[in-house]
Amino acid sequence: MSPSLWYAGQDMLRRLSEADPKSEKPGKVWLDMGTKEANPDWSLESVAEFQQAGEALEKLGYTPEKNFFPRLVEGGEHTNEAWRNRSEEFLMTMFGKGGENA
Repeated sequence: MSPSLWYAGQDMLRRLSEADPKSEKPGKVWLDMGTKEANPDWSLESVAEFQQAGEALEKLGYTPEKNFFPRLVEGGEHTNEAWRNRSEEFLMTMFGKGGENA
């Protein structure tokens, strides 16, 4: 939730784009971000970074809504309340109902 893709000179984006599609990777990936994260001047860059991360994950073999769950939340902010509002969908998607792994 609300990844800091800008951190360390966008190192995470670089790592994703350079990763080997044949390497071992997690079974599911959740990626979400609000369009109003922090400073409004950062939001456009953050959204572009979010989109770059999604494209890199797809190149690694992840399929949206199958094993990759991207959520760009219109008006979403970088706050505990925003994450709380998204946590149920995250938990149900990643861990399933009744403790079963979905």
